[in-house]
Amino acid sequence: MARIVNEQNPGDFAFRSYLPAFSQNFNMSERPTTNERLDQRSQPTLVRYFTLIMSVFYAGIGVFLWLAPAGTFNLPELPRRLLAGVFVFYGIVRFVRTYQQHFKKDRDDAR
Repeated sequence: MARIVNEQNPGDFAFRSYLPAFSQNFNMSERPTTNERLDQRSQPTLVRYFTLIMSVFYAGIGVFLWLAPAGTFNLPELPRRLLAGVFVFYGIVRFVRTYQQHFKKDRDDAR
């Protein structure tokens, strides 16, 4: 960006960009409002499925911790099983919330 000083009033200056897309004057009233932009369905499909995959991953880590032999991790039996239960519980809760938030609304809107 360059600082351009107004020769008639040296205290008055403006910033201009050298990028062609930003060299035009923008009319902010033509831009959509924040509420209009948030009401659009802008949630990409990739994020939806990534959160589902992560929830299955958390539950899978829990199952792995539960079924792993005793010498695999440097944890006693009880804390390892408690941690496994927490992972499975968190994975299930996250899966249900993701499904309700991203997938159930789509079917309800179609009716």
